Amino acid sequence: MVRKFVSEHVGESTCDDVTLIVSELVTNAVRHGSGEAIEIALSVDGVVKVDVRDEGGDTVPAIRHQTDDGRPGGWGLVLVDRIAREWGVVTDGCTRVWCVLR
Repeated sequence: MVRKFVSEHVGESTCDDVTLIVSELVTNAVRHGSGEAIEIALSVDGVVKVDVRDEGGDTVPAIRHQTDDGRPGGWGLVLVDRIAREWGVVTDGCTRVWCVLR
């Protein structure tokens, strides 16, 4: 579903990266958000901007430093950080994670 949505809006050269980022950010919103609505915005104007918003949760999204504590996951924002040119988090009652790709 994400790939189809993304492929309709971005070129083939960035489709895989954008699909991965959207998938990771939506997964984080489902796991760590309140479980309410999730909004995805994608804009393409010289650069690709991805914006995923949820109703907020108990934590602010941050890169989890990997330890050998046996917990699965924790790679989503690491991948976003490696792929995106820039990214950030806005919390204003909701949580919005955005990123810009080349």
